[in-house]
Amino acid sequence: MRLTTALLIAVPVLASAAHESQQIPLADTLNRWFEKAKSYLPAAGTPPIAATTTAAKKAAAGINIHPVSEENWESLLSPSASSPQTWMIFVSGGNKTCYGQCTELESVWNETAAIFATTGLAKAPKLGYVNCETTPILCSIWHASPPSLWYIQLPAKAEEKTTIRIIALNNTKTVSNDNDEEEHIQGTTARDIVRIHSQKKYQETDVYDGIFHPFDSQLAKYGLAKPVGYVLYAFGLVPSWLVMIVVSFVSRNLMNRRLGPNRGADGPVGGAPPAAQ
Repeated sequence: MRLTTALLIAVPVLASAAHESQQIPLADTLNRWFEKAKSYLPAAGTPPIAATTTAAKKAAAGINIHPVSEENWESLLSPSASSPQTWMIFVSGGNKTCYGQCTELESVWNETAAIFATTGLAKAPKLGYVNCETTPILCSIWHASPPSLWYIQLPAKAEEKTTIRIIALNNTKTVSNDNDEEEHIQGTTARDIVRIHSQKKYQETDVYDGIFHPFDSQLAKYGLAKPVGYVLYAFGLVPSWLVMIVVSFVSRNLMNRRLGPNRGADGPVGGAPPAAQ
């Protein structure tokens, strides 16, 4: 089969070079034809690029990365009656919310999913993804800031508490060497994120129990987490210069109301001026 393919490829090469045979010796001509024919044949043992890409895609798709938004987060992160669940959710963003620091970390997160899929770690966590650029309301409800990793342990029963740890992720690290020169060292890697779960590195981070806890805070218990999140989101849309103008206008009115009536009631100091002669 390879010989037939080689001959079929070599035929047009031989035809294109036939006009040179009269001026070049026969041995040299045959060598040139042979080298040209070999250049068209695929190298033995080289895997096709498409097959390698497909294998990588299949490995990365072994564990799904669930998009989390304000519409599905309550149903997606609900307690399971069968057993507790562990979620690792990467909070990312764009130029407005992450200032361009999340691009490399998104590639790291995709690599993390591929590692979980290919290594076959026992009880691998479920993976989620939040983009504060496209789902800003959810980030306001959670009070989440990119880039960060939310390690969430959901209980089996709804009445039990949900454990959340918020782990900051670094894009690059700047350190000084012995010559007091700054060096940029690679930040969080996919292996670092995998070790958070496999080696229980998450235990090095304190459990989050703040007022914006999406499951167990007072705001969540009384159903105020969403309204407060919408208010914070709307307030974040107001330009800072407009806030300063409103604050200045209100403060001036309060000062005028406080000082104006007192001046009128006291009257001029020293009594009435003497009559003109």
